[in-house]
Amino acid sequence: MSTNIATEIHVDAPAEAVGALLCDGPGWRDWCRGLYFLDPLVVGRSARMRVKAGPLATPMRVKVASCGDGEVRWTGGIPGVFFGNHWLRWEPGPGGEGTIVRHGEEFDGALARLMFPLLRRQLEPLYQQINRDLRSALS
Repeated sequence: MSTNIATEIHVDAPAEAVGALLCDGPGWRDWCRGLYFLDPLVVGRSARMRVKAGPLATPMRVKVASCGDGEVRWTGGIPGVFFGNHWLRWEPGPGGEGTIVRHGEEFDGALARLMFPLLRRQLEPLYQQINRDLRSALS
């Protein structure tokens, strides 16, 4: 069973603008309803964030794996039990029109495989909402 969630959206903004918005961790609070960061996104450091996959904002701490050059990515969890690798990747759209943003997460671990059907039902709509919020923020 695949334990990946993947979404995609076209944004009518240059890739540089998409990257600037996505790499501004605390700025997410201004445009994103689904999650936001309390700390700057610094590669190799941890960042506090809040995820709203329901009525409450769940606090989390993640490690920033990349931020820039077409990708922002963070990881978190307990390897072997429940571990997530969350990413947003962007590149210029076909013919240089706008930007394609691919957004998803890969889950690993025994608990992740067991819980994945529930995770997909909760998180896929959240990621799609984040994509729409991103497009709105850049239009």
